[in-house]
Amino acid sequence: MPNLPNEPTKELLRKKLRKIKVIDPASASRRIVDILRNRLDAHPEFRCIALFSALKNEVDLRELIPSFPDRRFVFPRVDGATMSFHLPADPNNLPPGAWGIGEPSADSPQVPSTEIDLFLCPGMAFTRSGLRLGRGRGYYDRYLGAIEGPRPVLYGVTFSDFILEYLPHEPHDILMDEVIDETIPAPYAKQR
Repeated sequence: MPNLPNEPTKELLRKKLRKIKVIDPASASRRIVDILRNRLDAHPEFRCIALFSALKNEVDLRELIPSFPDRRFVFPRVDGATMSFHLPADPNNLPPGAWGIGEPSADSPQVPSTEIDLFLCPGMAFTRSGLRLGRGRGYYDRYLGAIEGPRPVLYGVTFSDFILEYLPHEPHDILMDEVIDETIPAPYAKQR
């Protein structure tokens, strides 16, 4: 955990968080995927799940997809200041889009927010209470804040190195329902 001042700004936090090197991210990602498999087994009502393409120091969630062939997994696509979610033809082959992040092609089917039951959200850091620090462009906060009707379930997904006790926050910051990392005790899902 970086040594942080009492009231760090978001930019100062981002700068310090970029310096953290996760030890064995592949093993931690597998543990998180096991935890999420368990959650998805327990929640068959989560039919459409929003994933993300992992950047450095983010959890790779693609191993979830083959475990649930009866569910839809969608990924974000950025166009200017807006983000939308799409069903890719091949989630293991997402070409770099905006910001160099893998995303579905422009012709992949767009899925409206009203059809997404669960969002697995990336972030640079989280608190256990659900605060999230994004990369600073506001895509997730704008997208999630614009959802009309019942709000889907939001899980922040990260490595334990990025769970902080405090994060500066603003009224427009969207709170996660739960934060999942590799240290959460959970019974393992049945072997697939």
